[in-house]
Amino acid sequence: MNDNEGSVAVEFAAGLALLVLPVAVIVLMLPTWLQTQQHARDAARQGARLAVTSSAGSDEVADAVEEQLSRDGVATQNVHVTLTSTGAGVEVRFVMPVVHLPFLGEVGGFVTTARHAELFDPYRSQP
Repeated sequence: MNDNEGSVAVEFAAGLALLVLPVAVIVLMLPTWLQTQQHARDAARQGARLAVTSSAGSDEVADAVEEQLSRDGVATQNVHVTLTSTGAGVEVRFVMPVVHLPFLGEVGGFVTTARHAELFDPYRSQP
């Protein structure tokens, strides 16, 4: 008898798992990443509108952006909101987790950025 009996099946199963598991994680997490990116775009849009339509400063805009993100379920501890020099554009940067594992927390992460600029009416009256 050969001592290698059944090793091909075990190697095939291990090799297949090592190839399929990363692809499955990416396929399962892609919708979450896209949804989080859309939430960031929405928050940047809200911040830019607030900056253009009111006399809100950068702190008020940052608070509004973080409130919008928290309403959408995005963790706001690593959110950085910056206004452009003209005050009509908003940039939102935060760390988006790669995978959220139950009972273990977030694994990995990458920085995502969302920008939005609104047209500023130079002839409007300021309060």
